[in-house]
Amino acid sequence: MKHLTVLSFFILLLSACSTKAPSDKTQQLADLQAEQTKLNQQITTLQNELGVKAGDTSNKQSHRETPVALSEIKPTSFSHFLEIQGKVDALDNIGVSTKMPGIITAVFVVKGQQVKKGTLLATLDDAVFQQSVQELQNSLDFARTIYDKQKGLWDKQIGTEVQYLQAKNQVESLEKKLATLNQQSELYKVYSPLAGTVDEVNIKPGEGIAVGMPAFRVVSLSNLRVLVDIAESYYKDIKTGDAVEVIFPDLNKSVNASVKAKSNIINNLNRTFQAEIRLPANTDARPNMIANVKLKNYMAGNALVVPVNVIQNSEEGDYVFVADKDTNGNSVAHKRIVTTGKIYGSGAEILSGLKTGEKIITNGYQDLVNGQTIKF
Repeated sequence: MKHLTVLSFFILLLSACSTKAPSDKTQQLADLQAEQTKLNQQITTLQNELGVKAGDTSNKQSHRETPVALSEIKPTSFSHFLEIQGKVDALDNIGVSTKMPGIITAVFVVKGQQVKKGTLLATLDDAVFQQSVQELQNSLDFARTIYDKQKGLWDKQIGTEVQYLQAKNQVESLEKKLATLNQQSELYKVYSPLAGTVDEVNIKPGEGIAVGMPAFRVVSLSNLRVLVDIAESYYKDIKTGDAVEVIFPDLNKSVNASVKAKSNIINNLNRTFQAEIRLPANTDARPNMIANVKLKNYMAGNALVVPVNVIQNSEEGDYVFVADKDTNGNSVAHKRIVTTGKIYGSGAEILSGLKTGEKIITNGYQDLVNGQTIKF
């Protein structure tokens, strides 16, 4: 009896389950259909916004009209400049030293003073030297006295010719020695070797000085140059006489000049060669001042030039987008592989890949793909 009751219970349970299952599946189907309807509505809305025809789910960008700006390619002159930092150097920048060691007795100039060539700058103690001069002068005076007496006697045919000639020779010898000493007296004086400005005064009265020790520095600002070190790869591009622009950032001014000379030797340490640029007078530049030099090392008369920012890179190489027409007459963007040359400033020279009259896309090119419809 007990087994019969349990069996009846399971039969009723299975019957209830089999009755409920179709109802659950029907509800699930209805829910999915409602979700599908909602998704279809969203898809349709997006297709309308993107301009894609109904049923086309590819959503290709080429079906959009992307607004762009164009620029027509025209031949123009193109120049490339080297911009190199150099420094101002004075050709007449001389450290003045004494020719004799000694004690400074007087200094006649101050720093910043204008001097002429040959201006006396300082003197050294020459007391001992002057004693030697005086002793020689005394000897010369005595020799002249002897000579005068011998000459008087010889004129009267008294004495020998040898005595007369010895007295004469003694006078001439002492005169030459005295002249030499007088010339040597200039060694105790320091003169300016050129006209310019006293830039340094390194001595004071009473100080000792040795030969070769710079006592003064005299600089002339009338003969200035700029020295620049240029990479050896540009050696063939720089020629004597080339026009350059020299910019002085600290003076907020620039001057036009030319290449005076270039070195024939490449520096083995930094692989550069030096070029010299002579500056015109009255530039207000000063020795060791920084100067930025612009040297033209390339020029093309009929170059095709595009803005450097429109050039993009891919595995195929550099490319730009060019405006063209498709078979339906629609304006489209075509990817064009180009070969670039020199780049300077905001312009890049195009050696191949573009033709005169073609229109490149200069704005809106960032989001384009090859063949995409455009408007302008």
